[in-house]
Amino acid sequence: MTLLFDRVCNQLAQDTVCLRYGS
Repeated sequence: MTLLFDRVCNQLAQDTVCLRYGS
């Protein structure tokens, strides 16, 4: 689910969610 979250992160452009769910 990393790719999915990565894509959503880029689409939403939200560093907070990206870093939170990225880690």
